[in-house]
Amino acid sequence: MDCERRQAVSNQDARFHDLKFEDLLTIRNIIINHHDRSATELCNSASKSKLQLSPMGVRDAIKLVIRLLLLTKVEFSDNDFQVPQRHIPFSNDRSIEATLKRLEIKPLLLQESVLNRFPLWFNVVDLEKMAGLKVEWADYITDHLTIVDGTLYVLRNVEALKHIRGSPALAKGFFTNEFISETINSILLFFPVDRHDYRAWLRGNDGLTDWQQALVKDYSEQPSSREVADYPTWGHRLTRVIETSNNEGAWSFRRWWYDTRNESLWWTRWSLITALFLALVFGLIQSITGIIQVVYASRSSG
Repeated sequence: MDCERRQAVSNQDARFHDLKFEDLLTIRNIIINHHDRSATELCNSASKSKLQLSPMGVRDAIKLVIRLLLLTKVEFSDNDFQVPQRHIPFSNDRSIEATLKRLEIKPLLLQESVLNRFPLWFNVVDLEKMAGLKVEWADYITDHLTIVDGTLYVLRNVEALKHIRGSPALAKGFFTNEFISETINSILLFFPVDRHDYRAWLRGNDGLTDWQQALVKDYSEQPSSREVADYPTWGHRLTRVIETSNNEGAWSFRRWWYDTRNESLWWTRWSLITALFLALVFGLIQSITGIIQVVYASRSSG
């Protein structure tokens, strides 16, 4: 909560920075009860509550609770161009329900994808080894499957998504069960169990945390479909990750060695590298032999 509140540090309302858990519950109930009302009505209702916040404090408090409750970053604005990256504009005449439904809009594709299945190498370990694409965790749905400066962000809050899906109040007024289920599957997609043991990647230098242990249990017991057609909402971002992974990152000998996605190219590449290496070695040997012969000949003539 403190981490989230620091994101609104520009707010000068002292009451906002003193918000307690009970205050957030009050705002939560207002958001749920006004899920189909406009942003203006939502803010007016929050202003009339016992919180006694300034207008800016009310808006920041609502954004804070939406991030905590629905894992989504919104920004009050009537202009899409004035909204920070990876935020959804929340206009005055639009409800939070209608605003969040923008996440579920299936993109119009100009051409049908030639990819039918996501390959097994499409996982967190091989994306880093083969494609040079770093994988980091995201806390918000709005950041899920975005690529920033060579880093892919994948949502980690599977248990929170399950809570939203299992809560009648949240599932009814904000996200559909189909969208939540697809989002969960798009996370587990990066952990095909017959490819790697991902626990070492997850824990890094530390032990597995509770949420990581839950993730291991999920991808072990609920393997995701690898059919592109099963991801009508997230499919465009997933295929874009594959397209980016084919060109992302600086090439190195380590990446050349691990990148076996195209076996014929792998063999061609390493055949050329081996041939070049042998040519250098034999050329060096020949040069050294020539030098030795010259030295020996000069000593013999002397």
